[in-house]
Amino acid sequence: MLTGVSGGAKYAQNGQLFGRFKLTETLSEDTLAGRLVMTKVNAVYLLPVPKQKLVQTQGTKEKVYEATIEEKTKEYIFLRLSRECCEELNLRPDCDTQVELQFQLNRLPLCEMHYALDRIKDNGVLFPDISMTPTIPWSPNRQWDEQLDPRLNAKQKEAVLAITTPLSIQLPPVLIIGPYGTGKTFTLAQAVKHILQQQETSRILICTHSNSAADLYIKDYLHPYVEAGNPQARPLRVYFRNRWVKTVHPVVHQYCLISSAHSTFQMPQKEDILKHRVVVVTLNTSQYLCQLDLEPGFFTHILLDEAAQAMECETIMPLALATQNTRIVLAGDHMQLSPFVYSEFARERNLHVSLLDRLYEHYPAEFPCRILLCENYRSHEAIINYTSELFYEGKLMASGKQPAHKDFYPLTFFTARGEDVQEKNSTAFYNNAEVFEVVERVEELRRKWPVAWGKLDDGSIGVVTPYADQVFRIRAELRKKRLSDVNVERVLNVQGKQFRVLFLSTVRTRHTCKHKQTPIKKKEQLLEDSTEDLDYGFLSNYKLLNTAITRAQSLVAVVGDPIALCSIGRCRKFWERFIALCHENNSLHGITFEQIKAQLEALELKKTYVLNPLAPEFIPRALRLQHSGSANRQQQSPPKGRGLHHTQNDHFQNDGIVQPNPSVLIGNPIRAYTPPPPLGPHPNLGKSPSPVQRIDPHTGTSILYVPAVYGGNVVMSVPLPVPWTGYQGRFAVDPRIITHQAAMAYNMNLLQTHGRGSPIPYGLGHHPPVSIGQPQNQQQEKDQHEQNRNGELYFAVLLFLN
Repeated sequence: MLTGVSGGAKYAQNGQLFGRFKLTETLSEDTLAGRLVMTKVNAVYLLPVPKQKLVQTQGTKEKVYEATIEEKTKEYIFLRLSRECCEELNLRPDCDTQVELQFQLNRLPLCEMHYALDRIKDNGVLFPDISMTPTIPWSPNRQWDEQLDPRLNAKQKEAVLAITTPLSIQLPPVLIIGPYGTGKTFTLAQAVKHILQQQETSRILICTHSNSAADLYIKDYLHPYVEAGNPQARPLRVYFRNRWVKTVHPVVHQYCLISSAHSTFQMPQKEDILKHRVVVVTLNTSQYLCQLDLEPGFFTHILLDEAAQAMECETIMPLALATQNTRIVLAGDHMQLSPFVYSEFARERNLHVSLLDRLYEHYPAEFPCRILLCENYRSHEAIINYTSELFYEGKLMASGKQPAHKDFYPLTFFTARGEDVQEKNSTAFYNNAEVFEVVERVEELRRKWPVAWGKLDDGSIGVVTPYADQVFRIRAELRKKRLSDVNVERVLNVQGKQFRVLFLSTVRTRHTCKHKQTPIKKKEQLLEDSTEDLDYGFLSNYKLLNTAITRAQSLVAVVGDPIALCSIGRCRKFWERFIALCHENNSLHGITFEQIKAQLEALELKKTYVLNPLAPEFIPRALRLQHSGSANRQQQSPPKGRGLHHTQNDHFQNDGIVQPNPSVLIGNPIRAYTPPPPLGPHPNLGKSPSPVQRIDPHTGTSILYVPAVYGGNVVMSVPLPVPWTGYQGRFAVDPRIITHQAAMAYNMNLLQTHGRGSPIPYGLGHHPPVSIGQPQNQQQEKDQHEQNRNGELYFAVLLFLN
């Protein structure tokens, strides 16, 4: 028996066994390999490795067994081994054996794509001729037809006129490009009604990328139209036979083929197709229609919704039933979620580009078959302005009037500084701090539900997150509060849906992402994510972020770590703008904008200034007596030609003006330094604020001259690693100098662990203990932080004011 990770149990029967295989690397949804194994791999090839491997003679073949993958966890995969494999390898329960394993990609989608390509008879459908601009007939009767829905705006009417153009006029595929909420589905549904009324011999095939979008046509448009007395519009909804019937909406059941036992869906026969003028399918199930010996051209109109979410080879599956006279319509939003192509080889050849995007670039700018919808009716103006500015080049306009909340601005941010963690066997992440924050804010929103939003409906509240583990935990906490009707979903499951209020749980923090930072590539800022980048959900996938935000009507409430959102991943600039808008409208909760900027500045220091890992080992003066022997062996002799006695000024080269000072930094001088005056025809030389590195002629040690901003310059020694427990990762600073009245110590956050302050100042003449690391009081930290910000000093130095 195998206990499932997500619950339930599985049994091995008829001589089968379950096998557990330990992975050499952990499986994570962040990495390219992890996502590929999680989504595209269902089986493995298994080769037994004998304990004493015999030398194979030429021509012999080793027998390989295929095993299906039952469970995938972070460190293990669980296999179902066939009876034949167990008998031939003499496998028994609770025993170990050595095998070589090879993951096998699921070939079925690839076979379906090849099948679709082989069925295409006319390449003119995929590569239309645009040398002649087509003419879409216009007349006052068509433009102001009483049968058209009066809610259609000018652009939507233009799309309907193009779709309903008589078939005697050949048109290339009609493209309807529209961001979220612009009424693409509404426009296609109105075109279907108009076609059924005008052309009695017409047959319409509606294809979508997802089942939820296909059901939307039934529930919201065709079912009410049939109930209103239009039986000719009765559709046939084709579902895959393995889909569980109870998971489908009862209204949709009326238009499906279900077995007599009401337990499974049935695939249609040719007679079933002939009985209906409207057939609704997904792209994957459309291939079954091609196997029914339907003649190309059987459907007079083929409408493809969500066309931007599918690869071109997936989109052309239903086009095997099209001819030059078939009216083909592609509708979609190129900035919403799109399929991911894992092969860099394929991406270089643009195989990740959808048919909608390719034809959009193929058509001229003012082509009549390229129609852009830009009026949004779904969301509040503030939400539309944000997404329009960042994703749609400012072309999106707010045409609806969604009421806002009186206490919360439509863009709101709630801070939750938790940690994203993984279960032992899980590949996903969860963040308990965000779970509790989301539940608390949902309860608060229900108490303050505005009258303008209508009756309180928990179903109109949505919670969206990228990870399944976070979904499970939020649902569990909401059930405890008797709020089980609140929709909690992964982002992949909410396309096409809308909510009055949407909560976004971002989950990720710098706890697990900080060591995997990848820079933004300029040419890919608004292009497809590169396969080289790691995926941190809302932090790195801008299409995922856009898809989530655009589900909301009146309020988008983000719950997450603002520091992580603004410092990690490809979306950090989008999040900076979001948080800035929240700050401007007093909707940033749990942290101030100044605190965010200060912490981000500290993180920038970490990226820019690092310690030298090759610097020689340094022994503090207090411990030198214990290491005198080794110190004498390592110390370099003075340069030749110099005496044994030197003044402190001899530590510097005579190329600048040195102002002596008795202070010494653990044997190395720190002095105010002025660069030499400029010589020659270049007066700007010597004025650069960049640090200057010199070699100390006495000790041979590198000295770093760091320009200051207080009118003078500072000299400091190159950072050296210190073998003290309390000074690990810090600059070597003599504690006797810290209390000097003319000195100010600047500690760089990079050199300190989180939550630790500077060493305790010790008085002159006192030696510090071996372990030092107690934090300063809060006021000292605040003063020091203000000095660091005002002074713009980015190095840990001792500055002497003269």
